[in-house]
Amino acid sequence: MTPEIRYLLLPVNIGNTHWCLLIVNLINGHVELWDSLKSPRSRFPVQICQERLQIFIRALCPETPELKFSIAEVPQQAGTNCGVFMLEFIRAFANGQRVGKLVDVSEARMPEFRANIVSQLREQQAAAPPLKKRVRTQASDAGKKL
Repeated sequence: MTPEIRYLLLPVNIGNTHWCLLIVNLINGHVELWDSLKSPRSRFPVQICQERLQIFIRALCPETPELKFSIAEVPQQAGTNCGVFMLEFIRAFANGQRVGKLVDVSEARMPEFRANIVSQLREQQAAAPPLKKRVRTQASDAGKKL
């Protein structure tokens, strides 16, 4: 791991129903959970994850100290916007915002954030090279029928 890399941002899906963000400081081992929905139903399973994450981080960056977990106070959602919140938390963190200073992320701005995401995806799709069409052969078609 190069010394220029200080943080690892990990989007996490909980039970296929909720998104949150783990921010790992590779220098001091501090792990922050940024969760826009603080309820017992969505609570990140820290005990289950802690051991696995420690193994993953050790393999990625052996010099990282023992991980210490905390739950950050971040803006909360009122609806079903956890995925958009998680993406905007990543964007805010990448732009230098930290906990307590997340003035740009709020439930009121979700329509704007969603429109921005769609626009960016369309721009990337337009800029991407065209996909090559797969040519079907009789052999591959016959294999699918088995």
